[in-house]
Amino acid sequence: MTQSKLSLPEGISKSEIGLFVEETTAKIMNGELDPLAAHVRAKAVMKALELIIKQTEQLAIEETYKYPGKTFQAFGAEVSQREGAEAPNCDMDDRYTALKLQLKDRENLLKHAFKMAGKSTIYDNETGEEVPILPAKLTKPSIAVTFK
Repeated sequence: MTQSKLSLPEGISKSEIGLFVEETTAKIMNGELDPLAAHVRAKAVMKALELIIKQTEQLAIEETYKYPGKTFQAFGAEVSQREGAEAPNCDMDDRYTALKLQLKDRENLLKHAFKMAGKSTIYDNETGEEVPILPAKLTKPSIAVTFK
């Protein structure tokens, strides 16, 4: 069977994007598109778009200043200018940094106890308490796609 290729929609409205997703998913489900080929192609497009956005974002921001108002319609989308937010740099606080380090140390201790389950008992050097062996938290299966 000849399989069709994954193609992108012409429009960019929310409904057109949704329609593209539905049509493409249906093609994958009914065998018109190879699921792995479609996945790899989608990952490639996603990677390319991430790089384009990263490399052109400042130019796009500068372009928004040519439009009236902070929010406007352009190219089938609503575009809003947003100023950068100001927040405290918590990493400059010694107590905050120490607490983060303690949390990371505890996480590592719990991971070590988990790995050693059934082999040996792990104790916390600071408290002398036995480190509990926690139940596993499963992640969903996935595939990694790397472009060379």
